[in-house]
Amino acid sequence: MIGGTVTQVSIIVISLFIIPILLIAFRLNLFKSFSLGSFTKVFNRAFVIQFILGIFLLFASMFIGRSYNSNNSVSQLDTFYSLFLGSTYTYTVIGLFYYLPSLVLLNIITWLVIKFKSSSLKS
Repeated sequence: MIGGTVTQVSIIVISLFIIPILLIAFRLNLFKSFSLGSFTKVFNRAFVIQFILGIFLLFASMFIGRSYNSNNSVSQLDTFYSLFLGSTYTYTVIGLFYYLPSLVLLNIITWLVIKFKSSSLKS
């Protein structure tokens, strides 16, 4: 079950995935000269940032969980705590089970396209 409201968690998680992709896409000028190789490169570089962000979120969740469990009398943390943990959980699940397999498939497709292009040029 996702803690916090589903809308808030969804907005946070989508932002955490989209912002690194857009930053790297603008940095590599993907929108001016589009190719499959540069498209894959954007997602590969964004994955590194997203992986580091995911590890940070997991450790922060562990830290917040320990401090929250030792001080249950603070009710102000309930909303933040459930929103943060829900976002971390959703970010991790989407990253591991949807984003990572899609990225592997994109890399395989890019590799196959490059391999077939080079073999067709040789013959």
